[in-house]
Amino acid sequence: MEGAPPEVVEGRRHEEDVEVEGDVAALVERLEREWVEKRWCGPVHTARALAGFGVEARGAVSLLRRFWLWTPHSHERVGYLEALAAIEPAGLGGIYAECLWDCEEDARLLGVERAPDGVEVRGRLRYLVEDELEGEKVRAAARERLAALTGQS
Repeated sequence: MEGAPPEVVEGRRHEEDVEVEGDVAALVERLEREWVEKRWCGPVHTARALAGFGVEARGAVSLLRRFWLWTPHSHERVGYLEALAAIEPAGLGGIYAECLWDCEEDARLLGVERAPDGVEVRGRLRYLVEDELEGEKVRAAARERLAALTGQS
């Protein structure tokens, strides 16, 4: 099934500081290969390289969404989301709202900044402001966004 997650392959190691180069077609092909070969460490570097091409890399959108949904590395989700935003920003509102509950601070910050206004989003922003266990960066950003949405300062 195309959207199903590949099985996790144990014991693979990849370098963190990887420079990924190539044209759009080569990078999309590489991302597809990384999905098929169940490479979980490293595709975020390919995603970031694709982001540099903007809308020209729209052929990678479905792959990026798959990696966003299925990666076992929560810290890489932000990279996939930033790539999606650079390539095809329309339709990401639901993902940004979901980010408000993410375990990664950087993802929550993206959600605070970009989630579309709504009752649930405002409620979550209020929760983040009041949550004493939340990081100060997220609390401050949520406070600022909530003030902007409600017209209060």
